[in-house]
Amino acid sequence: MHPLARPLASFAAAALAVLTPGLALADGPLDDTPAFSISTVAKPAEMGVSLSNRIGLTSEKVGGWGVIGFDRTGRHVDGNNSTNQVLQLGVGGRYLFSAPERANAAPYVYAQAVTNRRTANTDNDEMDDLIDDVQRYSLFAGFGGEVALTGALSISAELGLQHDVTNFDQDDVRLMSIHTHLDSGLAINVYF
Repeated sequence: MHPLARPLASFAAAALAVLTPGLALADGPLDDTPAFSISTVAKPAEMGVSLSNRIGLTSEKVGGWGVIGFDRTGRHVDGNNSTNQVLQLGVGGRYLFSAPERANAAPYVYAQAVTNRRTANTDNDEMDDLIDDVQRYSLFAGFGGEVALTGALSISAELGLQHDVTNFDQDDVRLMSIHTHLDSGLAINVYF
């Protein structure tokens, strides 16, 4: 037996166990409410795409979640190495106007608050300390639509506003940046 055959078979079995419970049992993931959910959300970011996870509880109309995200990027330029990490933590919620179905998108409104903690590891220790002292808070509000693929799986798209506050306060220096911009994201949602 090929050495990868057993891990691939285990992964396929786990994927089927998540996806198939609702194939024949429900038209959408929230037919038997409430449900726990895990979502992976992809959003445009400065360095490509930012991924975060939402872990929550959803009923037929109202849902809430906690946000956990981690992003790590690295660069090597002219012999200098730098690595940046961002840890995201937050909470959010939404109100669904209808339950997600296979043929119809369920519209919803959402709000979310997230704090970002950034750390860096470069060849310049002073720069690393400056980056470590920057705090960022973000508020999101918007609308979205969710379509059921099976009774346990759905996809959703969101569009809204993101309000960012970036704060640096060390010794006698205090800098603050506030800006609001358009936010969008795609999510894969698993219900169980």
